[in-house]
Amino acid sequence: MMKKSSGDPGSPLWLIGDSEPERWRKVLSEPLDARHPARHNIWTPIAYQMQESLFNTSGKRLDLNNIFIRNAVTDAALRPARNEIDWTALASQLQSTSEAIAKFKPDTILTFGAFAYEFVRRALDLGAHHKTNYWGTERLGNAFRDSIASNATPLVLPLLHVSIARGSFLRAHCLFTACHDGNYFAYVGKALTELILSRPRLQMLLRSSPKDMGQHST
Repeated sequence: MMKKSSGDPGSPLWLIGDSEPERWRKVLSEPLDARHPARHNIWTPIAYQMQESLFNTSGKRLDLNNIFIRNAVTDAALRPARNEIDWTALASQLQSTSEAIAKFKPDTILTFGAFAYEFVRRALDLGAHHKTNYWGTERLGNAFRDSIASNATPLVLPLLHVSIARGSFLRAHCLFTACHDGNYFAYVGKALTELILSRPRLQMLLRSSPKDMGQHST
């Protein structure tokens, strides 16, 4: 049975995915389980870009082993329809997420996909509520740029989910980065590297030796 979370909730960096994979929830161990291909489609390339950029810039790498990882909801059936604005059924999940964020005070929260982003926005009361399908790739990219340019805490940054690995992946690269030949993974990796080097709490995750990174990094 999949655990509801992994890592240390006291970590300054949280990753929040969508929901447990329906077919594999009874055999995978944790959210974004390294054995599931979704992790390597949506997170591994970004983590690789970050590690390379951080090492070239600072001689250090990011210790990802204790980053806190969870899904917005456990069961995918709990997600409202993409065109549904009323999320009353998720009130208790939103409240518990809000309380957890208030308790542990993460510096930065990375969300994967439209639903996870809107879920965290609602949990933190970050503005008008939107239907999940409001957050297309272009709007997620704009929200990423707007958020990363702010000085908010926690900083909530939307990333893409499986759309970056599907048939329209080239269009997704272009729309998210606002660049005709943009590379989403390089773009996000560079932006997150600069973010880490600018925020003291995130710098607490930096380590000098690659051997300290463990095998769970990507």
